[in-house]
Amino acid sequence: MASNVQDPVERTHPLLWTAGLLAIVAILIGWFVHFYGQGSAHGREIGKLAAKKQEQSEPNHADLIKNKSGDVLDRGSILFAKNCASCHGLQGNGNPSNMNPPPRNFHTEAFKNANGGGPYAMYLVLTNGYAGGRMPAFSASLTPEDRYAVAHYLRESFVKPYNPTVYVEKDLAKVEIPKPGGASSGEVQVPPAQRKPPKEVFALMNGVSQQAASEVADATVWLRQAKVGSQGAVAGAIVSLDRRLAGTAVLVDLRRTVVAGDRKRFDALLLSPTHGAFIADLPLLSASDLDGLYAQLGKTGARGVP
Repeated sequence: MASNVQDPVERTHPLLWTAGLLAIVAILIGWFVHFYGQGSAHGREIGKLAAKKQEQSEPNHADLIKNKSGDVLDRGSILFAKNCASCHGLQGNGNPSNMNPPPRNFHTEAFKNANGGGPYAMYLVLTNGYAGGRMPAFSASLTPEDRYAVAHYLRESFVKPYNPTVYVEKDLAKVEIPKPGGASSGEVQVPPAQRKPPKEVFALMNGVSQQAASEVADATVWLRQAKVGSQGAVAGAIVSLDRRLAGTAVLVDLRRTVVAGDRKRFDALLLSPTHGAFIADLPLLSASDLDGLYAQLGKTGARGVP
């Protein structure tokens, strides 16, 4: 028997679905705006706290200005090579990135910055940058101690011996050096995440990359030329170094060490497992063979191979 019971009437309508979807979207947008506003406010507070912390942690400039010890200058040389040489050259008188106009030549040029070329003046340049952003600020990447180390290194190693007429022992009398924990020393208190890199930074990155690639290529040529005339265990050691290190930055470090005549570091690089040039069979070399390897690599460097 057929049933006479009718199906219930469908109580829905496209307009109801549309209204429901719009309500859901409105709720989601409201949540997004709410949490985005909270996140932005939190970020601003973090920036303010970071700026306040920097203002309250003013370093002891007097002590840092006086400290030109060998350790400070050594630290400055490393930091200069890492952060500054791509523009100024390793000796402070080059232009490896082919910038136009070229960066300051510390061997020949005077300081144009209004604060002069004293230790604190150089510290401020490293802190805030210079020339409208052509030289970036290093306040986010280098500590105050590191910035002074760079300033002392370039002043004592480049300016004083090569450009003595512009070298000064102290900062200009008009330059006010803040006391520890005092007010800000003129640093631009912008949180690192909000700082825009200057457009020149991309040219610098390209210059650094090209310079690094050139040094690796030169070091590889240097090592392979050292094979010429080598014999026995020394020749085998050079082959092992070539197989392991050719085309790497570690080989650049090894070459610099040999050219600098630093035998202690040379032995550490090759024989210590904590260093990147360590190769398992090299510690098996006799003392005389290790001496021969050092001498062979040194002769190659002395011939001026690139």
